[in-house]
Amino acid sequence: MPITDDDIGTVRRSPLEGATEAPWTWHGSVELFDEGEANLRRCVGDVDAFFNEHWERSPLLARGKGDFDDLLDLDAVDRVVARGALHYPAVQLLREGHDLLRDESLRQSAAAGPNLFRNRLTPERVLDAVSAGATLILNRSQHCWPGLDSFCRALTVRLSHQVTANVFLTPAGSRGNARHWDPVDVLVLQLHGTKTWTIEAPIVELPMWTPPYKKAADLPPTEVVLEADLTPGDCLYLPRGFTHSARAQVDPSLHISLVINDGSIVRALSGELGSSGEAVPGLDVHLPVGFERNDVPSPSATAWQVVDGLRFDGQAVLENAKERFWVEQQRPVRGTLTSLVNSSAATVDTEVERTPGIVVRTQLCDGRMFLRTDAREVSLPATFAPLVAQLIAGPPVVLADIVAPAGWDDGLVVVRRLLREGILLWRGRKVRDVDHR
Repeated sequence: MPITDDDIGTVRRSPLEGATEAPWTWHGSVELFDEGEANLRRCVGDVDAFFNEHWERSPLLARGKGDFDDLLDLDAVDRVVARGALHYPAVQLLREGHDLLRDESLRQSAAAGPNLFRNRLTPERVLDAVSAGATLILNRSQHCWPGLDSFCRALTVRLSHQVTANVFLTPAGSRGNARHWDPVDVLVLQLHGTKTWTIEAPIVELPMWTPPYKKAADLPPTEVVLEADLTPGDCLYLPRGFTHSARAQVDPSLHISLVINDGSIVRALSGELGSSGEAVPGLDVHLPVGFERNDVPSPSATAWQVVDGLRFDGQAVLENAKERFWVEQQRPVRGTLTSLVNSSAATVDTEVERTPGIVVRTQLCDGRMFLRTDAREVSLPATFAPLVAQLIAGPPVVLADIVAPAGWDDGLVVVRRLLREGILLWRGRKVRDVDHR
């Protein structure tokens, strides 16, 4: 019986869902890991020494690793500002730790629409603030530049923690943030100008929260462990908790802060508790009324029995954390709209490839083939597994050059669906030369 699009299913899975017992075959993870290894080496030099001597321990200043202009430069930032599509708080303007955009006078009026343009910043207002000494910060802005986005995706796989990019443009002689610490590890890549960094020993070891101080002056001084000028091509690794400040020198400074987001054991256990809350009745109820006055029900109450009985299996926690890691990865979007629009036009002369940067997991179970990417799971009849394996093997392929065991009438149904799902990338039609001999 011919296959139709209705025979292919797509569901979305929650990050709180645990791992399954059935094995998966991975496609694209090794390539992404190797790319991430090269990216990390480009930042810190000796990767083994970095993990053995500095990771979560101490700052590392790596000098002269080559420029990072392929990721970002001043012209690229200028184009983003000129488009006029910046919104607070994705964009910040800071001067000596003061957030200028909390002042409504620096935000564009919402008169043009109910909420559409609220907190939108015009290029003129951004330029005026930077001209007056404010640091422009573009938070989580890696998606604005394909090269930087790919760099972060690969680093995410190599470091096993989500990596995002904040971009800082600081006028000459200015300082954006006052002394502070961050609850995340950071790799600072200096692109333009010189910035002087002062790093102090941590007040709290490996904190997972922001400082409980309202003013920088309230932050207790500690021993200075590193003071250095970062110039283009330098990289600074800063573990979370190290108090720091930075000031641009005679030229404006542009740098990328690669933020290594929380992947702690505490977060993994929080995920387990979230899963338990869905599976174990009684764990998701409110704390009992009166608990703050020691006026609580008997410890034999059901909720307390659940709490007392909580136990964590280390290996299960790790497996479930791995599943959540991959479910939470956002799929690459560059080229996927083109693939979606052109999917219905796919023929045997079409060239496709596994979408660059995507990791696909496949599994055969109960006569179906399952494919997982980020939070989506696509399933189709297992008879198409050999075709799918050829399609997602990696290199670009022209459909006519591979075998469709069930024939191309059905095979094209599968190809078109995988193009729409963003698993395959459309590379156009390949016109063959006709041999007239």
